[in-house]
Amino acid sequence: NARFTRENPDEHIAAADVRLSTAESEILQQDEATTEDKIKLALQLEQGVAAKPQGPTAPYNSFSDTEQEFIVANTLGTYCTHRERSLVCYTSALIDVDGKQSMHFDLQTARRFDDLDVSACVDNAYGIAADLLEGEPVKTGQYSVIFSRDCLSELMGAFGSSMNGESAMKGLNPLRDKVGEGVAHAKLSISDVPVLAGGMAIKSFDDEGYPAQETRIIHQGVLEGFLHNSVTAHH
Repeated sequence: NARFTRENPDEHIAAADVRLSTAESEILQQDEATTEDKIKLALQLEQGVAAKPQGPTAPYNSFSDTEQEFIVANTLGTYCTHRERSLVCYTSALIDVDGKQSMHFDLQTARRFDDLDVSACVDNAYGIAADLLEGEPVKTGQYSVIFSRDCLSELMGAFGSSMNGESAMKGLNPLRDKVGEGVAHAKLSISDVPVLAGGMAIKSFDDEGYPAQETRIIHQGVLEGFLHNSVTAHH
């Protein structure tokens, strides 16, 4: 591909002599769960939904147990390694009553099999689907809102490009020239944190081999910078 790619003067292999291995023991845990235990869990998801009132079905169910290894190496002597294990289960509740339908998914993630909460997964999927069944449009207006974590995450995701150094480099970021200025409420702070206890995105280095570190994007409403790789940082 390199022969057909336009050369970028800001792009070069930059991370030199970095030797890192993610040492957080919580991301790679072993347990004694058998294949039969995992099949049983998957069946419990479907059966748990089916046992709820209103005769719901569970058209989508899943369990996965994944172990991954990442290696970042380059010709400048960088060699970084990372291994992690994650388990995921999800289910869905589809309710069809008197011509009305509603459906909701719920997902659980964990580092150990025993930490997956099947009952909570089933209850959340069914509970929200049941609440949605009688839902109707609300009139346009101003309302006080409490966001669930999932909904707040989706809302923040809509503003993802405003934190992105590449979009700033390309002139597509509306906050490009506002570093050092107030861009949000003084109670809002946003940081990229590499290690968060119980988190599912823990890593000691980035995809180029640079050591991961906390990066403040917005602090108390003031824009401090963007998320960069070596290309956008050099630019």
